[in-house]
Amino acid sequence: MSGKPTTIPTDRFDGMIGPGQVLAWVSSSCPYLDLTPSPSAGRLAALGAGPMGWLAILRAGPALIGARPSPETRLDYLALCLAAHHATVGSYVPTDVDSKIRGDLWYKASGSQLHTRWALAKAAHGWSPASVSTRVETTAQGLISGHDGEWLGVAAGALGAALLANDAVIAAEISTWIDGELAREVAAFTAAEAAARKPKAADAAALTVMRLAWILTHNVGDVDQGLSYWPADPRVTAARSRLAELGHSGPERHGGAFLRAKALYQLVAAEGHRHYPLRAVKSLRTSADLLLPLGPCLEAWGARVATSAALTEQERAEVLATLLDGITKVKGQLGYHRALVGLATVKGGLPTLMKRLKPAAVRMLDDLTVRKQLAISEAAFAASLAKRIRAALET
Repeated sequence: MSGKPTTIPTDRFDGMIGPGQVLAWVSSSCPYLDLTPSPSAGRLAALGAGPMGWLAILRAGPALIGARPSPETRLDYLALCLAAHHATVGSYVPTDVDSKIRGDLWYKASGSQLHTRWALAKAAHGWSPASVSTRVETTAQGLISGHDGEWLGVAAGALGAALLANDAVIAAEISTWIDGELAREVAAFTAAEAAARKPKAADAAALTVMRLAWILTHNVGDVDQGLSYWPADPRVTAARSRLAELGHSGPERHGGAFLRAKALYQLVAAEGHRHYPLRAVKSLRTSADLLLPLGPCLEAWGARVATSAALTEQERAEVLATLLDGITKVKGQLGYHRALVGLATVKGGLPTLMKRLKPAAVRMLDDLTVRKQLAISEAAFAASLAKRIRAALET
């Protein structure tokens, strides 16, 4: 299965969206992935080991189309949904399988099925996000990214299922895993805080701690999403109170790191929207090089748009028009302005593309706020943002 499907299948599996639909969504969201079907000698769930296990599962996914629900195929379906989520969650159009991987597919499991599904979920955390996301930070504690939050959300769903199944062994294992992952992310964040507070620390250190604050805040939000699938039941009360709203309350938990991260994230919270304006620009999905990083410093991304061989001049003009439209729709964010700066730094970038814009879009470029942002260099903007971050770290 490769290329862009002209229609999205509407098959079903066990009352849920079918494997064909899941695979078509992935192909549409990430057409740069080579999803050429590969025959599998075994179950999809057995292919998940290693950093590229997600791709092996997707390539073997067509074998699940038309399969009847059974303990084995339900496990394979979970593997397919996890792989699809991994492939697309850093893209412009993530596949809509959250409720399945955090809720539905856990509450249909118990006993040995619960154990095998948890083993599969743990394997998913070992999948590398590097080829499917530009929102990854390299730290001494390993890669830290929003993908970690997705797997925390899955683990939260698994923990609820284990507690409700009265399976103390697997519940303890999952709980220990969640605590370990949260501690790993806290260690990376606190080390970045310390580095940014050093005298004469470079602006890059402050921007790094800001991005980590963004990721951590997102990730504990995913924990809350996983918890949201738990029913009101005394068996889950203690775990819920320990894990819920880490970014909002409980300064004694994890040394208050998630509270500090949330406070720092507020400096750029307007950038944390879902980028709905850019979802309509299908040409941005044609290359992994065009995946959007965390904002607001999107100048380098704008420059890639201006030079990418994957885009035609008309497609670049469409991106420019969409950024200008997004500026009016997403109040308070500056990332789209900064992307315009990146476009403008490439020789002939804006003047050439302006010739392809409609008059209303051209007038937007003359907006006072836009002109002010275009006058601020990438280095000056980063320095100003870093100054605000350092001030926030000292409060």
